[in-house]
Amino acid sequence: TPDWTKLDTALKAFKMPEGTRLATNVNDDSELHVVAYGKSAHAGVNLTGGRNALVALARAFEGKLPPGGADDLFRFIRLAGQDLHGTGLGITDNDPIWGQYAVNVATVKPKSDAEPHQYVLFTNLRRIPPKTGAQAKAHLEAEVAKFNQSTGASLVFAPDLSYFGDEPLGFDPNAKIVKRLMTIYSRATGEKNPKPAISGGGTYAKRLPHAIAFGMWFPGKPYPGHDSDEKIPIVDLQRGARVLIYALVDIATGVKIDDAFAP
Repeated sequence: TPDWTKLDTALKAFKMPEGTRLATNVNDDSELHVVAYGKSAHAGVNLTGGRNALVALARAFEGKLPPGGADDLFRFIRLAGQDLHGTGLGITDNDPIWGQYAVNVATVKPKSDAEPHQYVLFTNLRRIPPKTGAQAKAHLEAEVAKFNQSTGASLVFAPDLSYFGDEPLGFDPNAKIVKRLMTIYSRATGEKNPKPAISGGGTYAKRLPHAIAFGMWFPGKPYPGHDSDEKIPIVDLQRGARVLIYALVDIATGVKIDDAFAP
């Protein structure tokens, strides 16, 4: 029967990152169960509102595991999870308009039922221009190879489980359709000189020809969608509906916009 006292004591003594906590329990089969708790948040537009349980768990186990795959994976998680922008993965891009990358070290899962002892780390990368998906993929492959070389690990980049097919959706802020929509927004809300928003979400507008993302999120407030406590104030719901109604009426009955996406 293994004696988990030393490890259990060390884990309980570890100071977890703010907003996370750790629970341990030895079950009837003398197995030590360790559970980390955090807070979920939208990985694109409210990443700072979350508290990453996986990164916290990896930090708690630093120096406490024997050499091997689990320790290597936790070490890589600590590296990738240094911050929310991918600095540990060599990503330093910072654009005055788009901002920085949003990088979420998300989940660890068994590779498949046939390979239950092989685990896959999934990391969510919200990329900004000018790098393409292919360039981002090549960069991450190189980072994994560099990690293996410096640590002696044997992590494998899994292209068959990765997806780099989407490109950021962006529009010229001086485009006719953008100016028209911002005028509508101003008229519906009473705000003077509103500015277009920069969002890290994967909008459905990417799938619709000649589409543009517009409403219901108001700048200056955390995005309420897809979080664990998803909600929206009634006043914002009513305000957003008003904006959309104004937009639909204007576009359906107003002057036609030729070359809408051109300045």
